[in-house]
Amino acid sequence: MPKWKPSRVRQLSIAEAAWVGAMIEAEGTVWALRKTTRCVGISVGNTDVEIISTLLRFVGDGRVKMHAPGAGDLGRKTAWFWELTHDAAIRALAPQITPWMTVKGDRLIALL
Repeated sequence: MPKWKPSRVRQLSIAEAAWVGAMIEAEGTVWALRKTTRCVGISVGNTDVEIISTLLRFVGDGRVKMHAPGAGDLGRKTAWFWELTHDAAIRALAPQITPWMTVKGDRLIALL
């Protein structure tokens, strides 16, 4: 079975693209792992699950993870993370959102 999978990234409206780009710029991370193969990823973390849910709904791809506070994390809230890591999806999303981004948009373009 091949590792490649097609992108499920939606064609975003201008308002959706601006919102997603702004969320990644403000709350997200654009990262790369370079070992034997190059892996680029985008992630956003927040304690408001509605923000993460909206990211998933607008983009149409990615995965959501939850990090519940442990016994030593008194006073901390549950954190939610949206993550997009497969190349086809990132390549489909990047041109739609980078016009609405600054530093992280430039980094995303450089990594692709």
